[in-house]
Amino acid sequence: MPTQAAKETRSREPECRTFEDCPELAAPCPSSLTIASAAVPTEARFDERRTSEVRGRFDNEARSRQVCCYSWSEGCHGRPLLLQDGTALQAADVERSDWHWELELTLDAGEHAGEVASRWLDIGRAEHASIASFLRTSLGLLAQGAPSELVQAQLRGAEDEVRHACIAFGIARHFGAARGPGPLDLASLPPLATTDELALDTLVGGCVGETVAAALALESAARGAAELAPWLERIADDEGHHAALAWRTLGWLFDRSHDRDKLAEAIRRATARVGENRPARGASSYEAFGLLDASTSAEIRRAALAAIVSPCAEALLSRS
Repeated sequence: MPTQAAKETRSREPECRTFEDCPELAAPCPSSLTIASAAVPTEARFDERRTSEVRGRFDNEARSRQVCCYSWSEGCHGRPLLLQDGTALQAADVERSDWHWELELTLDAGEHAGEVASRWLDIGRAEHASIASFLRTSLGLLAQGAPSELVQAQLRGAEDEVRHACIAFGIARHFGAARGPGPLDLASLPPLATTDELALDTLVGGCVGETVAAALALESAARGAAELAPWLERIADDEGHHAALAWRTLGWLFDRSHDRDKLAEAIRRATARVGENRPARGASSYEAFGLLDASTSAEIRRAALAAIVSPCAEALLSRS
């Protein structure tokens, strides 16, 4: 079993493993690793920053060099920018001061400030990637001859995600991380060229991802400090609208599909896959600072899937 040597995040969940626990590892750390405990087994990427941070916590230098941390995204914050293999594309965070809002917070995380800041940086990176996800969907819809309302709504969604990223990076800055997103490498990002490709991306990233994001943000607002609540509630409201937009978009694409039976089966498989139970990994709870622990996040996700995603998918498929 992987050693939980680091506190993990929900938006970009590092999994830290050791050579001793995982024979498939060998020095130096592989650049990628298949993480089977994700919603869909996915190729996780070596996280140099997190690995360096975790290794610094060990007194034993030989033991510290055996730790390898890997990261991926499960779309819990904003709409993920998905590659063909299901991996979520995000930019690294870099030192910069032009991607945050000044939120005038008074919260003090004390010795946990670094971890709180790190997790908000991860959320900011996820929200930043959502901008590109909405813009890619806009291009896909244009290629499909979509009505202006759907295209315009996608562009408004991208604007919302700029705001969410600036809020997240602003919170991270308050806790000591004056960073923002670096360049987003879009060279490996394929276009959503067909109706069915666009439909499945909309289902996973929008119908599922945005529904879960809205539920998590709303719960974070309810549990967090009062001065954070307006920001988190604003994000939750936007994400709820994005989820509704995703369902409208999926419905339009479903009606246009040349093989609705085939697409319906793909939607059923994808819905079942994202609804599979999986172990909750150990992200610590910093509820006052808008961050939920892994088990709470997993329970909220399950509830959102059961109460919203599954019934909506069933209603859509009943139209076939």
